Amino acid sequence: MIEEVKVLAPNYVELIMKFLEKCKAEKISKFYPNELLRDDVMSILEKNSMVIYYPLEETEKNNGFLVRGLSLYGVSEECNFVFINTAKPTEKQAFAAAHELGHIWGLSDYFAKNDIELDLETEELVMNRFAAELMVPEGRFMENLRNIVCEIRNSNNDGENPPNCCCRHGCSISSCRDERLCAIGSFQSLFSRT
Repeated sequence: MIEEVKVLAPNYVELIMKFLEKCKAEKISKFYPNELLRDDVMSILEKNSMVIYYPLEETEKNNGFLVRGLSLYGVSEECNFVFINTAKPTEKQAFAAAHELGHIWGLSDYFAKNDIELDLETEELVMNRFAAELMVPEGRFMENLRNIVCEIRNSNNDGENPPNCCCRHGCSISSCRDERLCAIGSFQSLFSRT
């Protein structure tokens, strides 16, 4: 059974990108100058909330969650607590941390200020896209994907024919109108060989 993939509208993606640029300028860049934050996301989360690392059974679907506004004895202001499931692989823990940062930093409120109310399912998709962009920006991801596809294709080249590669490196895919479509098409074609 193939599961339906939900895609965010372009204006939603544009708002996520604007919000992310604002966050990078105000909250991230001065402490973390690297573009790729996948290795720093846990320390960023720890600076913005109380993080509790806990192991749950491997069958637990939840990678992490946020509890807003708890009061602690002796602390004057309310705190956000993020629970990270340490029974999950490190990649899922980091993604959950980045996802929860979207909630903590107010991405939903940013959408509301732009006259877009998010239902719960769409809000989670928006946070997931935010997390992905925070950890590995789309441009960097696509560049890496193109390079991987080219390496695989070139390693399979018999030397007699020019390499069948992606746009940036001499595209032979005539129907390509956009580098992203080309990279995705090249990537998909790797799995459709007989």
